[in-house]
This record gives sequence, C-alpha cells and structure tokens, in this order.
Amino acid sequence: MFHLDEPIKAKLTEVRVLSQKDRKPDEEPGAKLTLQMQLSNDALSMLDGALKSTLFTRHAGGSDGAQKPLEDMEPVSDLPNLTPIGQQIGTIKWHHDFAGYELAMQYGTGRAGSNIGSENCQLSNLRITPKEGGTIELKLDIVAPNVTEAMFGKLARLKSREVELALFAPDLSTRRDVEDDDDAPAGNGGRKRQREAGK
Repeated sequence: MFHLDEPIKAKLTEVRVLSQKDRKPDEEPGAKLTLQMQLSNDALSMLDGALKSTLFTRHAGGSDGAQKPLEDMEPVSDLPNLTPIGQQIGTIKWHHDFAGYELAMQYGTGRAGSNIGSENCQLSNLRITPKEGGTIELKLDIVAPNVTEAMFGKLARLKSREVELALFAPDLSTRRDVEDDDDAPAGNGGRKRQREAGK
C-alpha cells in the first residue's frame, strides 16, 4: 500500500476549494491539493511488485545511455538505470484511488502548532515518470475534507512552494479503496496519529 511515513519534500502546485452542493451550513469545504515530488524507484513496489523491475535495471558500465554511478555518492537505488520499456514509456497514469489517508504537512517554522493536518484524505490521479538514475517523479492529487478557513489561508501561501509532508495509510483492517467501495465511508478506524511532519 502506498504511504510516505517519513516526511519528504514536495512542491504544492495547485490548491482548489471543493464545496459540495449538499454541504451542511456547519460543514467546512474540502480542498484538492496537487503535489509533485521526487522519490526513489523503491516506491514503485508499493503500487505493484513488478513495476520497478519492469522500468529499471542495472547497467553499471553505462552502456546504452545508462548513467554511471558517481564516486563517493550513495546510490539512490539498486536498479538505477532505465530499461528499454522505461526509456519509452514516458509518464504512467495510475488509475487507482486510495481513501482513508492522513496528511501531515509542515508549515512555516515547523512548530507543531503551525503544521497542517487532515484525516480521511483521498489520493488520486497518480502520474509516474521514471528517471535515469533510479528515481521517479510522482504527481498526485490529495482531496482533504473539512478544511478550515485558517488552513486554507496557510495552503494559499504555500502554493507553488516546496513543503515537507507525510502520508499515513489507513489500517489494513479498515482500508477501503474508493473504486472498490464508492458508497462506504472512508475511515481510519478511530486510529489517531500525530499530524506533525517530522515526528
């Protein structure tokens, strides 16, 4: 299951207000966040066990345009070079949505009180671009429900800037994929996590 338990750097490229027509007067609107990040190709294994070896290989000699490892630098991945498929495939659109995630985003000075957190988030529209050297560029949308006015103010200031965030997956026992169970409410089984990115 896809997750980012350790905070990573990402660029917040878009912030949109989502206001449902049937929203009650006391309910806050939601927000759709679009993020772009660089990850090790090890992250592909969280989506499909065969995806990494399909897109990446190891050609230490640097043949066929493969990038040679740099001295005194720890390799990003054990499979740093693109396969012929990886070289030709471009960007992969991953047609699968995930629900019940918890978002923790570091804001400003990184103090606990100023961090942005939201539960029951939905991840969708994953776009994966494999890169020579053992990394991938990942773009995805995160829909966060019940975003307060104060949170919107913080998110607006962070648009087009680099942030640190973590994404915690729901418990396996309570996980519901959106496309498998559209009518069931997404939840995390009452499990509470600290919303402090970096902890």
